[in-house]
Amino acid sequence: FHLTATCGAFGAAAAAGAVLGLEAAAIAAALGIAGSQAAGSMEFLADGSWTKRFQTGWAACAGLHAAALAQAGFSGPATILEGRFGFLHAYSDGATTAPLAAREGYELMRTSVKPHACCRYMQGPIDAVLALRAAHRIEPDQVERVEVGMLAAGFPIVCEPADAKRRPASVVEAQFSLPFGIAVALARGAASPAEFSPACLRDPTVGGLMERVVGVRDPALDAAFPRAWPCWVRIALRGRPPLEAHIEHPRGDPESFLTPAELERKFRTLASRALPAAALARLEAALAGFPRARSVAPLLAAAIPSGT
Repeated sequence: FHLTATCGAFGAAAAAGAVLGLEAAAIAAALGIAGSQAAGSMEFLADGSWTKRFQTGWAACAGLHAAALAQAGFSGPATILEGRFGFLHAYSDGATTAPLAAREGYELMRTSVKPHACCRYMQGPIDAVLALRAAHRIEPDQVERVEVGMLAAGFPIVCEPADAKRRPASVVEAQFSLPFGIAVALARGAASPAEFSPACLRDPTVGGLMERVVGVRDPALDAAFPRAWPCWVRIALRGRPPLEAHIEHPRGDPESFLTPAELERKFRTLASRALPAAALARLEAALAGFPRARSVAPLLAAAIPSGT
């Protein structure tokens, strides 16, 4: 299952319920309603289908609908998470609610923010490659082989089938291809949305590098997962000593969080794809003032590109 889709509906329902000022019983109903809409398949990996994007938006939509229905008095099962036919039993084996009850604080504050425009399992390896590239001035034609130590959970998602991962045919396929992510980082020195593009898919330098990237299962890495998302990268170079880097916590994880400047840069990079400069400036101003705002209305209005 696609966790963003299955769990996202609950998060959206809780957030929408809070914004609507729902009481606890109504929020519980909203979560119950969201549970009937929590769905999402990972089959988009088979051919790079756009359902990857669709499922994320649909989860948000499902949460909004759930909160609105609960506000109108529609009921939903209060035991949607732990019940006999609830979410935990439907989507996992041996599930328990104990970790939820034992947690202190908000898990939202431990959310990772990806700096690179691709799968979560590729973030650490790309961090390592970019660090080695910057420190040692690696040229693509010097690279003979790149080995990447991977977590078992991510290996089938970004490394298999190996031939297909070395020949992504779409942007979505590239975003779930370890060979592409490593190759484009080596060739371009970045892994932003601009690098995960049709132009880079056709780049012969990137294509040549993909053939030299090999994912390696490493059980030693799994011992730390999911507390940490470790990886390692080894690069064999023509006429130069081999290079190696280890990453314990990828950039963007709570232990290695992005700086305010990096977050702002990511925001502008993504928002500018949908908003012109004037609208983007208004949205930034609305976000800056949001902690003191008495309503979400100004923020929502600023996010609409009309009137620019």
